[in-house]
Amino acid sequence: PASNFPPVWPHPQGFTNGTGMATLARTFNMTSSVASPTVHAAILRYMDLISGQRVQATGAALVTALAITIAEPGEAPPQMSTSEAYKLTIPLSGQATLHADTIYGALHGLETFSQLVVYNWTTRAYEVAHAPWAITDQPRFAFRGLMVDTSRHFMPLP
Repeated sequence: PASNFPPVWPHPQGFTNGTGMATLARTFNMTSSVASPTVHAAILRYMDLISGQRVQATGAALVTALAITIAEPGEAPPQMSTSEAYKLTIPLSGQATLHADTIYGALHGLETFSQLVVYNWTTRAYEVAHAPWAITDQPRFAFRGLMVDTSRHFMPLP
């Protein structure tokens, strides 16, 4: 595959894919196993992105839903020890699944899913190329980063 494959950023730690084309069903929806306000808001945002005009493709492989399961559904802010791992599976047809350890893993998985779904102007449908997909990922580092600007604002460290 090309160096920019899969077409998601950041590049997942592990993935397998096929050569098929999956189409999102006109009635496609996302559901969560937990009542998390954060995940619910994310689902609404991502569904809004794919809620345009869709036609029911005939004879196409249809993905009917994305089922999200979260092992630890707490809403606490992320800490260094918070797992943000997820596993996303998108079949040629049927229900896609997103399994995450925490809500933060679910948010990362939703972003990956949204990057794989593209609109086909010819068929007027949302499609996932190179299906089926199985993606496992988590942030490479536990920390996000820290910038210490010593040239403008010198502050001695204790």
